[in-house]
Amino acid sequence: KLETDAVRVEDNPSNHNNQIATNNSSVASVPNELAVAEISTELMPSRSSELSPHLAPQNLMLNQTSANVIYQISNANGVHIGPAFTIGENAKTAKNEAKGQIRKTQTIHEMLKSNEEITNEILDLIAEHLGEDWQRFMRLLGFSNGQIHNFIADFHTVSYREVKYQLLLEWSQNDDAPTLGKITRLLWDNKYREVVNILKQEYKLKKTKSNAEPE
Repeated sequence: KLETDAVRVEDNPSNHNNQIATNNSSVASVPNELAVAEISTELMPSRSSELSPHLAPQNLMLNQTSANVIYQISNANGVHIGPAFTIGENAKTAKNEAKGQIRKTQTIHEMLKSNEEITNEILDLIAEHLGEDWQRFMRLLGFSNGQIHNFIADFHTVSYREVKYQLLLEWSQNDDAPTLGKITRLLWDNKYREVVNILKQEYKLKKTKSNAEPE
């Protein structure tokens, strides 16, 4: 009597578990260079705007999804996931340019025409606020490079503000007409308008005090 060659094997739970173990083993044998990145969005904010860009590593921006997203990346450098954002300096530059645009107000117009003799207080204010190109302004007043360097040698141990003040004082003592209008005109026409704007505040304050004094 011949026996049947194949006998149907009933489903055995242990066989099913062995099959799962075999599958898991095959996943674990993936080569090292195959990176599997699992990014969960369950803990992400409900709105992408709630996540500050500087808090996301390497500017990585993720959109929320209803399920986990798995990325498989192999032998890749500089991978970027999500949109890229470029933040320029245009807004900041425009703001700085607008700040530098000082209009010729009525007070500045009065200063440009003023025949008032310049005071030491005004000279000190100019010396304080002249910037890095102050030597250029001194040349506009008629000083040579050699004269400027001599003043630097004499007064730089005190401060460069003192160097500028002494040069301005020298100009006021030797110029034929050292008026407020003359020095304001030199400052305004040669783009030292921030200094003129500061002088304007002092001029208005002085004028207000003068008008408030009883006759």
